[in-house]
Amino acid sequence: MMDVRAVRGADVGNDRHLVLCKLRLKLKKLFDSCRLMIPEIKEQFISPLRNRFKALESDPTDDNDSLSANIQRTFLETSQEMLGYRKKGRKEWIC
Repeated sequence: MMDVRAVRGADVGNDRHLVLCKLRLKLKKLFDSCRLMIPEIKEQFISPLRNRFKALESDPTDDNDSLSANIQRTFLETSQEMLGYRKKGRKEWIC
C-alpha cells in the first residue's frame, strides 16, 4: 500500500470512516504480462478483475490482513486465468 487516508467527511450511514488507499501490485514474472499490450486482452483482463473486486467490496471484513490476502488472491487468480503463465524459452546449446 502506497498511500492510506481516512475520509472523515464521507457519509456512509454508520459511525465508521471511509478509508481510501493506493495499491501498487506487480505482476510476477511468471505471468505473461506482455499480453496486456493488446487492447482486447487488456479489456478481457480488466472486466473480470473489476467484477471480483466489487464482490470483495460487498464482503464486510474488519480484518485488514484478511482483506489484503483476499485482494492478492483475487488478483493472482484472475491473472492466472486470463494471462496464463509465461513460457520459459530454453537456449540452444552451442555445438
